[in-house]
Amino acid sequence: MKKKELINMSTYAVSDLHGSYEIWLKIHNTFLKEDDKLFILGDCIDRGDGGLAILTEALNDPRCVVLCGNHEDLMINALEEEIQYGYSDYWIYKWFQNGGRITYDEWQEKGRDFSWIGRLKALPLWAEYTN
Repeated sequence: MKKKELINMSTYAVSDLHGSYEIWLKIHNTFLKEDDKLFILGDCIDRGDGGLAILTEALNDPRCVVLCGNHEDLMINALEEEIQYGYSDYWIYKWFQNGGRITYDEWQEKGRDFSWIGRLKALPLWAEYTN
């Protein structure tokens, strides 16, 4: 990359969007330019009703690096428990205690797609930033 190109590139970081789709749209549509990079430090889901939409859009945007947060980890554990036992008890309770009910309902409405487990497990726990 040429030095001139670096001048026009910005790097951003955000965390804890927690389903706030309006905030996501503002960040995505207002701040991010074509050559920018956005590090999302986890917790896209829960508490607000746009978490799965945020995750889907961010994962499909090459400018975004999405890390796995504790809320995504709670979803993984709850869905894996549901697959293993046919229901979730311990992890679903933990997830709901932390605002996961709204994401669970959103997941149910979208057809109980268990492929989310693989998508979430593929999220890195950390990323290296170099300038």
